[in-house]
Amino acid sequence: MFVIKAKRGKERKIKNLYPNLFQDEIVDIIGEGDMGLANLFSAEDEYIGTGLFSRKSNKAFRLLSNKPVEITEAFFRDVFKTALKKRSHLFHSGCFRLVNAESDFLPGVIIDKYDRVFVMQIRHPVWTAYKLLMVDALYDLFDDIQGVYERSDFESSVDDSLQRHSGLLRGEVPNDQLITENAIRYKISIPRGQKTGFFMDQRDNRQIAGQLVQRYNLEGSKGLDLFSFTGSFSFSMAIAGLQTLGVDKSQEDIDLAKENAKLNQLDHQCRFFCNDVFELSGLKPEYKMIVLDPPSLVKDKQDKHFGKRKFTELVKKGLEFLETPGIMGLCSCAYHIGIDELEEALRRGCESFGYYGTIVDIGLQASDHPWMVQIPESLYLKCLWVYIDSV
Repeated sequence: MFVIKAKRGKERKIKNLYPNLFQDEIVDIIGEGDMGLANLFSAEDEYIGTGLFSRKSNKAFRLLSNKPVEITEAFFRDVFKTALKKRSHLFHSGCFRLVNAESDFLPGVIIDKYDRVFVMQIRHPVWTAYKLLMVDALYDLFDDIQGVYERSDFESSVDDSLQRHSGLLRGEVPNDQLITENAIRYKISIPRGQKTGFFMDQRDNRQIAGQLVQRYNLEGSKGLDLFSFTGSFSFSMAIAGLQTLGVDKSQEDIDLAKENAKLNQLDHQCRFFCNDVFELSGLKPEYKMIVLDPPSLVKDKQDKHFGKRKFTELVKKGLEFLETPGIMGLCSCAYHIGIDELEEALRRGCESFGYYGTIVDIGLQASDHPWMVQIPESLYLKCLWVYIDSV
């Protein structure tokens, strides 16, 4: 166990449950090694909390609790129980995010539930030694687990010493699995799919897309799903009455989208093809609803200017194909691109075409991906739904 001391005044944010203390905010470190659990004290030697410590990470201390804790199976079980209570409204669906890192006071841990299969992602090296305790706690809490799979093979790491890993932790996990969301069935691949297999954080925005089709009487029109992944926005628009076209640069995802269309008997309404959205051309301006849901274009604050430029470029690309009046959904999954930046991109894009845009709905990440007022970074997903027309 490390003992660390914060610079004078820097302990206040941790007391207010902001989880991160940075390297330059620490004045003293007692303990051997590069990482482990740590007790944090103020400059006046007041105990502040217990958390994860890493000498190599800029986020040197990450809060677990403002009370002393012992990392046991019971600790994880209690954290999971509390997280589960917050998600009781999703029990009927069977698929939801059980643990959302700092927002559930377990920084560096993501756990998604896909019916009887759980997928875990570890984003802090201290947790590597505790993975099996987490698995034990899951099996204690849930009676019918089929298997637990790890997908810690993400592109970026919070710490150079964290080794990426993907593989079965316990039980059995099929290569392909069927899940249901908003009455739509999806074939997903937990071992091969992006992230943990599916993007459940867009659940509510997919519903908004269908609601707007009906609100603006767009039934029978065409919809365009850009960065379609495996087709979820396409299907939401199609069930509401649109003929849709989905575009993504991953052929594997496009193939799976086509399978999902057949699975839902929507293959006569939903077409897909593989292309880079930024280079897309040749489509007519005949789409009454366009959804732009790009991957994260901004990894950190330094990329913000680049990201704003790319979002403006995307809006202009979408407006090439929009039949006005029409609806555009513009999404950002990057914390540093917020509602203000999305509005700016829409304003600049509309200016180039002589259009105006009216915000008709705003969507955020689904409730099983909670965000805390103490942690601004925990609000990352924003989606603006805009009615676009000319004067």
